[in-house]
Formats: sequence, C-alpha cells, structure tokens
Amino acid sequence: LVLKMFRLDLEVKALVAAKIFLFTYYNRGINLADIANLKDTNIVDGKLVYTRSKTKRTNKRATVNVIKLLPPSIEIISWFKQLRVDGSEYLFPIYNDKVHKTDYQKYIRKKTFNKDVNKALGDVIAPMLGLGDVGITLYQARHSYAQTLKKAGKSIAIISEAMGHKTEATTRHYLAQFENEVLDNADEDALL
Repeated sequence: LVLKMFRLDLEVKALVAAKIFLFTYYNRGINLADIANLKDTNIVDGKLVYTRSKTKRTNKRATVNVIKLLPPSIEIISWFKQLRVDGSEYLFPIYNDKVHKTDYQKYIRKKTFNKDVNKALGDVIAPMLGLGDVGITLYQARHSYAQTLKKAGKSIAIISEAMGHKTEATTRHYLAQFENEVLDNADEDALL
C-alpha cells in the first residue's frame, strides 16, 4: 500500500495527503499535531527531534522523540519546503505564522487540514489503490506502521517504544483493536 502511493499521479490536495500519510508512516506514526508543529530546528544531525504535543497537553512526563530521517522522509520534507510561506520556520505549510497565532487558531487549522487530508485519502487515493469504499485515514498510517513492525517479528516492547506508548498493554490493545477491524472486514467478505 505504501509503495503504491509513490506511483500515483494525483491532484495537489491528494498529493499533499499522500505525502503527509507517508511521512507519518516513515516516522513511527507521528500524529498530525506534531507534524504541524515541526520546525527547521527539529532536525538535528539527520534526525527528527521533538516532544509529543499530547504529552505537553496532558502534563504527562514529556519525552523527547528522536527519529532517524529515512531517505523518503527527507524527500518529503524537501518537497514541502517548496510550499512554505516566505519566512516560515515550519517544515510543513499547515500553519501560517501570520494567520495562526493563537492555540485556538492552530487547533482549528489542524482540524480542517486533517479533515481535508482524510477526504483526499478516502475520495481520491483509496479508489486509485483499489480499496473502493473502505477508505484511508491519516490515523491508519500509524496503524500500518505498528502492524508492519509486528509482521516483521518485532517485539511488543520495541513496537511500544516506537509508538510512544507508556505500557506494553496499551500496545497490545492497540494492535488487537486493529486486528479486530481486519477480521470484521473479512467477515463481510465471507457473506454469501
């Protein structure tokens, strides 16, 4: 699925959606709130260094994430640099420094951007990949990343650490939830 996305000739919104999806996948399922806040200063020695906005917001013990930027991620960042508003430090042109100044303005922009990305993924990319009405959402990039690690035989401990889960029980629940969804879809395929 991930490799097929690279080969698609898409309209701009769908291309942006595909690149955000792939960036999420290649960077341990990073969520959109964190992607939106990434700046040039978050790249240090070829690595993405950031603190999850979720841990900042919930006052949990904030941990710094350090992820080696793989070649596809570097290409995606370079592509998005071309779309930046002049003078912006953000890696991705989700926020505009002149328009999105308050937390509320950023929240609304992120929510709208997420909706647009999911619409493009579901309406344009999913049919092109032969997925029909099943659709794709940005959150499924995170699921795909976790499932790929599981299929590669990585331990729950490794997957848990990569996903930023506090416990392995959370990771087990997360993986089981996705597997149930796959089984539910398979059940529908078994109908006569």
